[in-house]
Amino acid sequence: MAAKLIAAWCLDVRGSMKASLLSPNVLYLVAFVVPLTEDAYGWNVPVNVVLKKPNGSKIESKISLVGKPKGEFFEVDAGELILDDHQCRDIGVIEFALYEHGCQVKKGLIMKGVVLRSKASDGCPYSDA
Repeated sequence: MAAKLIAAWCLDVRGSMKASLLSPNVLYLVAFVVPLTEDAYGWNVPVNVVLKKPNGSKIESKISLVGKPKGEFFEVDAGELILDDHQCRDIGVIEFALYEHGCQVKKGLIMKGVVLRSKASDGCPYSDA
């Protein structure tokens, strides 16, 4: 199930998950999976993307959606993280957000979901392979 922004001044999407669900010592990419509809507008201001790690550190960035393909899924990267060996302990929560609180009406963003994907297969320098 996806959520579609019909028209709004503010966009604020937030989520979290237990860090203990991920394998330790693996490089993960966190990204929002979205398309823009054909009639999308109001995205000339970059969106804010935040990834908060269990240790409290944050990765914050601004991502422009201008020029992104309409009607096709694409990823808005929130950042990368590696978790220490947590040995099945509860080590906290990973939080992620995508927001834009500008003074312009926005329309046509569909939020498909968030992906947390291992980057080991992409030649991760932290793998033993």
